[in-house]
Amino acid sequence: MMRKLSLVVLLLVLLAGAAYAETSLINVSDAPNYIDQMVSIKGIAGHYGPGATANTYIFSLTDAFNKTIRVRTDAPPDLATVYVVTGTVVSPSNSDQLVMVEKERRAAYTPLGKKEEQPISTPTGVSGGAEGAGAAAGAAGRTTVAEEGATSSPTPAISTPMMLVIGGAILILAAIGIGVAVKMSNDRRAHEEAVRQQQAQQQAQQQAHDAEMARLAQAAVPPPPPPGGTVAIGPAIPGGATVVGGGAGAGSSTMVSWGQLVAVAGPKSGSLTVPLGPKPIIIGRTQGDVVLDVDQSVSGKHGTISIAGDRKVYYEDQSTNGSQVNGKPVHNEKVALKPSDRIVIGPHTFEIKFNEASLMCPAPAGGSGGATVVMPAQAGAAAASSTVDF
Repeated sequence: MMRKLSLVVLLLVLLAGAAYAETSLINVSDAPNYIDQMVSIKGIAGHYGPGATANTYIFSLTDAFNKTIRVRTDAPPDLATVYVVTGTVVSPSNSDQLVMVEKERRAAYTPLGKKEEQPISTPTGVSGGAEGAGAAAGAAGRTTVAEEGATSSPTPAISTPMMLVIGGAILILAAIGIGVAVKMSNDRRAHEEAVRQQQAQQQAQQQAHDAEMARLAQAAVPPPPPPGGTVAIGPAIPGGATVVGGGAGAGSSTMVSWGQLVAVAGPKSGSLTVPLGPKPIIIGRTQGDVVLDVDQSVSGKHGTISIAGDRKVYYEDQSTNGSQVNGKPVHNEKVALKPSDRIVIGPHTFEIKFNEASLMCPAPAGGSGGATVVMPAQAGAAAASSTVDF
């Protein structure tokens, strides 16, 4: 935008300079320095007579210093009128006096656009004879311009076209200035609106984040009791974790449970819920914290669920036949778990339930050991308890 404005201003300056150059004047005494060149001279038109060729005239033009030059023209001037004559200065071979071959002649105007009035008395009438006689008659019948005096220098006249150019340039510059101001104002308002929208979006995101953190901090995840049995539950602690205590037999202790491993399909579906604590949970056919039914597809030590130092939950497969996490095969590798992920081990399907806020809560002082999970009694037998150690 600024580059375009600079180009427009430069163009206007060049146009104004060109217009001013057209009205730049010289004195008659300087004419010998401009032979065969185009110049402009301001002066009073005197008597005129016929030129050397048909349909031409010669009239005298006297400047403010009472210096006269003959002007050859195709149209006679109005006597005693101030003109700005533009033409080529030539030196005739048959005369020592210079002649100005007129190209353009216009009445001189004051800076206010009024036609100049000169208090001058010039004999009226048309003189006859040749070029020299007409010029001599014109020179003999003139007086000097009373207002300007012999010691003053001529002031370049500002013509109506020049005034129009200057006025148009001012209007264009004013319009450009207004346009630039409006654009800057619009840009500033657009920037302020963008900043407000960005701040509102950030505030909304922060509020949503705070609300989610508050919800997670207040949420408690107590393990539901298995069918036919109970799990002793203590009070919730900050972060959403739950104190799980003994309630089934001697020797049980209290721990902080950050989640549950629930059997949702297979032989243990609906009958096995294991609280998850700070110690890794080993799942296997013959060893571990969760011992599954005898099945050749389940290895003796099949996999481990643990919480790492980065407070993320991982399942590590250590089996012969592999496992599946959310339908994707996992074999002898460790994968991160998210809430509600499902792990398939042989015919058993488990779902892990926890919230991330509970992972950030440290265990209470003295909270270590195991939790007692009471399994449903077998038919015809007394209720038995099975302790899952951590």
